[in-house]
Amino acid sequence: MVKLHMMSPFEDPKINEELGTYFDCVPNFARRAAYAEESYKRGKLNIRTMDDKTYEALRNTQGKKKLIEGPCSYNLQMDLRYIEGFCYDPVQDRDTPEEEILSDLITEMCFLGYTRENDMTKLFEDTCGAILKARTAKKLKGQNRNLSKNAK
Repeated sequence: MVKLHMMSPFEDPKINEELGTYFDCVPNFARRAAYAEESYKRGKLNIRTMDDKTYEALRNTQGKKKLIEGPCSYNLQMDLRYIEGFCYDPVQDRDTPEEEILSDLITEMCFLGYTRENDMTKLFEDTCGAILKARTAKKLKGQNRNLSKNAK
């Protein structure tokens, strides 16, 4: 624009689209999903990825008419390539204990920087224990089926 002499080099264009804040422009479903993920991380995993003010803004903000189109933020856990590659399930899509265990482990790995040192040992022990418990239950279930077949 400067080279075409349509704008001086020191002129700042004044643009006001009256969009509001970031949270005003994020679609309701995206805000609710982000709030659910953060609530789950805080409650079950003891991980906080945002401050309390931002967390409350997610919960309380009412959307406006002008919305962000496309991805409103980049979240590795919402990228379909990673979801499929790591078998990750978002909180709202988890149906089985195995999905929860695996997805929790992936969440914990992605957010290790937000985990307190004292929680890290417990985090790994809990995850390893849960995986071992699920595997043992699956083996016992298979053995019980074999025993019932042999008894017939």
